[in-house]
Amino acid sequence: MIHASALALGLALASGAQAPDWQAAWAKLEHLATLRATSPEWLRLYAELEQLAETQNGVPRHGYRGRLLDAHLARVAGDAPRPYAAVEIPARWEPGEAWLAARVLEPGVVRASAYGFALAEARSDPTELQRRLTAAYEAFGADVLELRLESAEQLAVAMHDAADATWSALTLALLSTRLGRFDRADELLGREYGRARTSAERLDVLGRWAIAALGAGRTERARDRLGIALALGSGDAHQILGLLALSRGAGDRARRLFGALLVRAAGTGREPLEATPWALRGWGLALLPSSGGERVSSRDPLPR
Repeated sequence: MIHASALALGLALASGAQAPDWQAAWAKLEHLATLRATSPEWLRLYAELEQLAETQNGVPRHGYRGRLLDAHLARVAGDAPRPYAAVEIPARWEPGEAWLAARVLEPGVVRASAYGFALAEARSDPTELQRRLTAAYEAFGADVLELRLESAEQLAVAMHDAADATWSALTLALLSTRLGRFDRADELLGREYGRARTSAERLDVLGRWAIAALGAGRTERARDRLGIALALGSGDAHQILGLLALSRGAGDRARRLFGALLVRAAGTGREPLEATPWALRGWGLALLPSSGGERVSSRDPLPR
């Protein structure tokens, strides 16, 4: 039995029909998105592109490109998005097509792969790269929320390969921690700490580094990072170390850590519950009597 799309292709070849200029079609699609809907030019272009997206017996006459165009025409027309399944994708994307596909493919590893190609394609154009990174990050966030962790990891790797920035390294490191890839997270964060230029950047990396170490069960390593962050004035370090102290029954130390944050908040004139809600709760818990006594590590970063 001949597949419908193969039959359509055979009929087109037999009739001498000229293959569409898809690069021109994609350029027209981009232009269509800039026009006022229902304007004469918009209607003309829409009708022209709609012909390319026509189907025969439910199968696009032009394969995956017709399906891709149909999905984008729905988007441009303001209809509900029609994401299509990755049943027909090329072995190699033509210029611009991976970016078009990434925005309408169903979530999953194929969409993540398309984003990877689209990001790599835009590296020489900072403005376009930023646009695509924003879309990729939104897709990444949705994948994480829906626990599509394989495709989320692909997106995180692709974003970091393209951006090579602190934010992309932290994103990949935290996901790596969640996936149990602790050595990769440690390597990424160590590299970012080494090239951080400001105290704010170093504090951000140290906080994520400590969280990654805690996720890996490397408590002493986490405390080392938090001690450095504490010396740099990190409020997050106060809170995390305070929670660690509470978990060990070290109430006095927890009170000092949370209390320092409350004193800092008082200097701003804001109510503690508004300024540092977690510090206030931690302080309250630290006031409860402890039956286990205080156990102090010799590597504790706080003065006795």
